Amino acid sequence: MRRDPNTMASRVCFRITGPKIVHQVFDDEVVVINLDTGTYYSVEGVAAEIWNRIDGTTVKELVDDLTSRYEAGEQEVEPLVVRFLDELQSEGLIAPAETLRERAAEGPTTTAQPRAGNGQFQAPVLRKFDDMQELLLLDPIHEFDEAGWPIAKPAEPLEK
Repeated sequence: MRRDPNTMASRVCFRITGPKIVHQVFDDEVVVINLDTGTYYSVEGVAAEIWNRIDGTTVKELVDDLTSRYEAGEQEVEPLVVRFLDELQSEGLIAPAETLRERAAEGPTTTAQPRAGNGQFQAPVLRKFDDMQELLLLDPIHEFDEAGWPIAKPAEPLEK
């Protein structure tokens, strides 16, 4: 059955859920950290492409982009993209932001330039890690710059 392009699901946009969710791109991998839970995630390939376009892009736009660049049809791609977005949402990393109509009223958005597809479509995968939770939760306020994170706090003088 063909999906109705006007359904609410295809018009929903998502957003990253605020300052407690941080991410860093490393080549074709994105590492996402939830600073509230100390859990971190890895997304690569198609999953990283979706993550990099998540803010302000509709499900339909994501599916159309992926089907135009990979050897896969909409019937294969859409359920896998929706499942991945559901997983990101259940982990608290993203939330529905707005509908296409509301976004259109605000004017055009800018999105990342699409890259050439790699031929065969691979299902997006969210890898979850909790082995560093204690370390990540020790200092809930993280300052970082071009040198990266963590930045060691300056040593405080010993009291005499």
